[in-house]
Amino acid sequence: MTKRILIVDDVEFILDFEAKAIESVKNDAGFSIVVDKASTVTDAKELVEANHYDLIISDMNLPDGTGTEIAKFALDKDESTRIAALTIYPQRYESERGYFDAFFKKPILPSVFKENIKLLLKA
Repeated sequence: MTKRILIVDDVEFILDFEAKAIESVKNDAGFSIVVDKASTVTDAKELVEANHYDLIISDMNLPDGTGTEIAKFALDKDESTRIAALTIYPQRYESERGYFDAFFKKPILPSVFKENIKLLLKA
């Protein structure tokens, strides 16, 4: 079985952190995980249009929009997609929580991030 995850952030360091953490989840989970990366809402929407994602993890504040735009777009395509927000200011987006399965506050410990990924993938 293969799970597909999209990570979206405009900070390369965060994308690298998430990708490495997900890689270690893959080693523990016993199934394959494919990770795609995007740094804008536009890029994320193109990837969502072209692929099925089991999980999307998005920053909320992106150069061309918000993580909520990605969440709405993804859920319109496939309601089974799990979506998490990773943001410095979760309280700023409180009214948009209905589009997300989880909200993570930056900075996040790698162990906490990995455990939450496992839960969201139901590993």
